[in-house]
Amino acid sequence: MYSLAEIFERLSLSMQLHETDVTAHSVFANLSVTQIHYLDAIRHLAQPTVSELAEHMKVTKPTATVALEKLDRKGYIKKVSSSEDRRVTYVHLATKGLKISELHDQIHQGYAEYFKNALNARELDHLILLLNKVVLRLGL
Repeated sequence: MYSLAEIFERLSLSMQLHETDVTAHSVFANLSVTQIHYLDAIRHLAQPTVSELAEHMKVTKPTATVALEKLDRKGYIKKVSSSEDRRVTYVHLATKGLKISELHDQIHQGYAEYFKNALNARELDHLILLLNKVVLRLGL
């Protein structure tokens, strides 16, 4: 039987390996896991400002700006200046960025299938309830 810390370590490694395996065999192999998480955040925040994205990713605005420059050069995002305030920049997903974000969601759905297949309905409902409690406590 594993300790809670060991369980999370194994699950984290398993999910990372799963994501790496799927993306490594796709046209998006030139992206890091962090870059994929930026794209996913942009999609879920629905065209955020750079500041909103930095806050969501829990990084500084300059760190987010550097990451976005790389994604922009690779053609995954488009930055659009606000027509009302040129100091504000919105981040939009380009078609390539949208595709990788959708793939990322599919990866998570596929990983969730592992849990669905390993647990019966009652166990799964209980797990979902408990994990929701933890996520709410974390403020995520």
